[in-house]
Amino acid sequence: MKKIALFDFDKTITQEHSIGSLLKFIFKNHPLHALPFVLRLVFSLVHSLLTGDFRHLKNSVLSYYDLLTPEEKDIFLHQVMPKKYYKDALEELARRKKEGYTLFLVSASMEAYLVPLGRDLGFDYILGTRFIDGKIRGLNHAKEEKVRRLKALFDKEKIPYNQATTVAYSDSYKDDKPMLDLAQERFLINSPVHAPGYQNLTWK
Repeated sequence: MKKIALFDFDKTITQEHSIGSLLKFIFKNHPLHALPFVLRLVFSLVHSLLTGDFRHLKNSVLSYYDLLTPEEKDIFLHQVMPKKYYKDALEELARRKKEGYTLFLVSASMEAYLVPLGRDLGFDYILGTRFIDGKIRGLNHAKEEKVRRLKALFDKEKIPYNQATTVAYSDSYKDDKPMLDLAQERFLINSPVHAPGYQNLTWK
């Protein structure tokens, strides 16, 4: 029977939101773009809060990711981000891999950087928010959309999913409950929420 491990990324594997790490890196390397980006970001944030659609906000961020040169992207992916990972998360990934689990990285973060990061971490499958020609393709990859994409992937790859042999990890009960409920064992990482059927872990 297939053993599956589902992992969120931001604040589950990482100590901070990856989009924040990305913006700090961009502003450090391209300081002249900081002010125009902040103005654009405020507009996008207001638009997103009013409409409940955060695709506009993520489109703005992705447009600035493309400012980075290939060399800068390589530094961000292989030098900056690895310093942001919880040591306990890396140990848990290695343990689950050794136990024969197929590892899924399931995040709302942009696939533009999530995919290479996930590959470096040893994930078998990586699902994030997809972009085509600088714009989000489909829905923001969060909440129920994570479950929809996972089930579509299971069908496409003929992966025999069974709740009894699935484990899931996230820092957010509110945002990731739909995904966590796919698993028999559900872990909340550094979360103030204590819910029946969930185990709380403190990762450093």
